[in-house]
Amino acid sequence: MSYLSLDIGSKRIGLAMGSLMAQEYGTLHIKKPAISFLDTKIGTSQAIEDIKKIITREHIEKLIIGNPVNSDGSLSVNAQKIHQFIEILKKSSDIEIDLVDETLTSYVAEEMLKEEGLTIKESKARVDQAAAKLILQQYLED
Repeated sequence: MSYLSLDIGSKRIGLAMGSLMAQEYGTLHIKKPAISFLDTKIGTSQAIEDIKKIITREHIEKLIIGNPVNSDGSLSVNAQKIHQFIEILKKSSDIEIDLVDETLTSYVAEEMLKEEGLTIKESKARVDQAAAKLILQQYLED
Protein backbone atom coordinates (compact mmCIF):
# COMPACT_ATOMS: atom_id res chain seq x y z
CA MET A 1 0.00 0.00 0.00
CA SER A 2 1.29 3.49 -0.80
CA TYR A 3 0.84 6.29 1.70
CA LEU A 4 0.99 10.08 1.54
CA SER A 5 1.58 11.89 4.81
CA LEU A 6 0.58 15.50 5.45
CA ASP A 7 1.94 17.87 8.06
CA ILE A 8 -0.60 20.68 7.76
CA GLY A 9 0.49 24.10 8.92
CA SER A 10 -1.19 27.46 8.52
CA LYS A 11 0.88 28.44 5.47
CA ARG A 12 2.48 25.23 4.18
CA ILE A 13 1.78 21.51 3.98
CA GLY A 14 4.71 19.15 4.35
CA LEU A 15 4.50 15.96 2.31
CA ALA A 16 6.10 12.55 2.67
CA MET A 17 5.31 9.25 1.02
CA GLY A 18 6.22 5.62 1.15
CA SER A 19 5.01 2.11 1.68
CA LEU A 20 7.64 0.43 3.87
CA MET A 21 9.78 3.45 4.62
CA ALA A 22 8.89 7.15 4.67
CA GLN A 23 10.62 9.59 2.34
CA GLU A 24 10.30 13.35 2.11
CA TYR A 25 8.24 14.33 -0.92
CA GLY A 26 7.99 18.10 -0.86
CA THR A 27 6.12 21.09 0.51
CA LEU A 28 2.95 22.70 -0.78
CA HIS A 29 3.18 26.47 -0.56
CA ILE A 30 -0.28 27.95 -0.53
CA LYS A 31 -0.69 31.28 -2.35
CA LYS A 32 -2.12 33.21 0.60
CA PRO A 33 1.09 33.74 2.62
CA ALA A 34 -0.07 36.77 4.62
CA ILE A 35 -2.71 34.76 6.48
CA SER A 36 -3.46 31.13 7.16
CA PHE A 37 -4.65 29.39 3.99
CA LEU A 38 -7.10 27.59 6.27
CA ASP A 39 -8.93 30.92 6.73
CA THR A 40 -9.66 31.34 3.03
CA LYS A 41 -11.91 29.32 0.78
CA ILE A 42 -9.54 29.88 -2.15
CA GLY A 43 -6.49 28.68 -0.20
CA THR A 44 -8.31 25.61 1.10
CA SER A 45 -9.61 24.74 -2.38
CA GLN A 46 -6.14 25.12 -3.89
CA ALA A 47 -4.57 22.89 -1.24
CA ILE A 48 -7.20 20.17 -1.68
CA GLU A 49 -6.84 20.21 -5.47
CA ASP A 50 -3.04 19.98 -5.18
CA ILE A 51 -3.32 17.03 -2.78
CA LYS A 52 -5.82 15.25 -5.04
CA LYS A 53 -3.43 15.65 -8.01
CA ILE A 54 -0.60 14.07 -6.01
CA ILE A 55 -2.88 11.22 -4.91
CA THR A 56 -3.71 10.47 -8.55
CA ARG A 57 -0.20 10.97 -9.95
CA GLU A 58 1.51 8.86 -7.26
CA HIS A 59 -1.23 6.20 -6.95
CA ILE A 60 -1.70 6.90 -3.24
CA GLU A 61 -4.00 4.51 -1.41
CA LYS A 62 -4.17 6.15 2.03
CA LEU A 63 -3.53 9.57 3.57
CA ILE A 64 -1.82 9.84 6.94
CA ILE A 65 -2.35 13.25 8.51
CA GLY A 66 -0.67 14.72 11.55
CA ASN A 67 -3.20 15.40 14.29
CA PRO A 68 -2.23 18.51 16.26
CA VAL A 69 -3.51 18.02 19.80
CA ASN A 70 -2.61 19.83 22.98
CA SER A 71 -0.98 17.91 25.83
CA ASP A 72 -4.40 17.62 27.52
CA GLY A 73 -5.91 16.14 24.35
CA SER A 74 -7.89 19.26 23.41
CA LEU A 75 -7.71 21.00 20.05
CA SER A 76 -6.20 24.46 19.67
CA VAL A 77 -7.88 27.00 17.39
CA ASN A 78 -5.43 26.11 14.60
CA ALA A 79 -6.03 22.40 15.18
CA GLN A 80 -9.78 22.96 14.85
CA LYS A 81 -9.17 24.65 11.49
CA ILE A 82 -7.02 21.71 10.39
CA HIS A 83 -9.80 19.29 11.36
CA GLN A 84 -12.26 21.36 9.30
CA PHE A 85 -9.82 21.13 6.38
CA ILE A 86 -9.65 17.33 6.84
CA GLU A 87 -13.46 17.12 6.77
CA ILE A 88 -13.56 19.06 3.49
CA LEU A 89 -10.85 16.77 2.10
CA LYS A 90 -12.84 13.68 3.14
CA LYS A 91 -15.91 15.00 1.31
CA SER A 92 -13.98 15.75 -1.87
CA SER A 93 -12.09 12.45 -2.11
CA ASP A 94 -12.89 8.84 -1.39
CA ILE A 95 -9.38 8.09 -0.13
CA GLU A 96 -9.03 6.59 3.33
CA ILE A 97 -7.55 8.95 5.94
CA ASP A 98 -5.88 8.09 9.26
CA LEU A 99 -4.77 10.63 11.85
CA VAL A 100 -1.51 10.32 13.80
CA ASP A 101 -0.49 12.33 16.86
CA GLU A 102 2.05 14.83 15.58
CA THR A 103 3.23 16.08 18.97
CA LEU A 104 6.78 17.49 18.70
CA THR A 105 7.31 16.32 15.11
CA SER A 106 8.23 19.80 13.86
CA TYR A 107 10.63 20.27 16.76
CA VAL A 108 12.26 16.86 16.18
CA ALA A 109 12.44 17.59 12.44
CA GLU A 110 14.19 20.91 13.11
CA GLU A 111 16.71 19.19 15.38
CA MET A 112 17.38 16.46 12.82
CA LEU A 113 17.97 19.03 10.08
CA LYS A 114 20.37 20.96 12.34
CA GLU A 115 22.31 17.74 12.94
CA GLU A 116 22.58 17.29 9.18
CA GLY A 117 24.42 20.61 9.12
CA LEU A 118 21.85 22.48 7.04
CA THR A 119 21.71 26.25 7.11
CA ILE A 120 18.71 27.96 8.67
CA LYS A 121 17.35 28.73 5.19
CA GLU A 122 17.78 25.11 4.07
CA SER A 123 16.17 23.84 7.29
CA LYS A 124 13.15 26.14 6.88
CA ALA A 125 12.68 24.85 3.34
CA ARG A 126 12.59 21.22 4.50
CA VAL A 127 11.16 21.25 8.03
CA ASP A 128 7.53 20.64 6.98
CA GLN A 129 8.33 17.68 4.75
CA ALA A 130 10.71 16.30 7.39
CA ALA A 131 7.87 16.49 9.94
CA ALA A 132 5.56 14.72 7.47
CA LYS A 133 8.22 12.02 7.10
CA LEU A 134 8.31 11.53 10.88
CA ILE A 135 4.51 11.29 11.00
CA LEU A 136 4.47 8.65 8.27
CA GLN A 137 7.39 6.71 9.76
CA GLN A 138 5.58 6.63 13.12
CA TYR A 139 2.46 5.31 11.39
CA LEU A 140 4.39 2.63 9.51
CA GLU A 141 6.17 1.48 12.66
CA ASP A 142 2.93 1.29 14.66
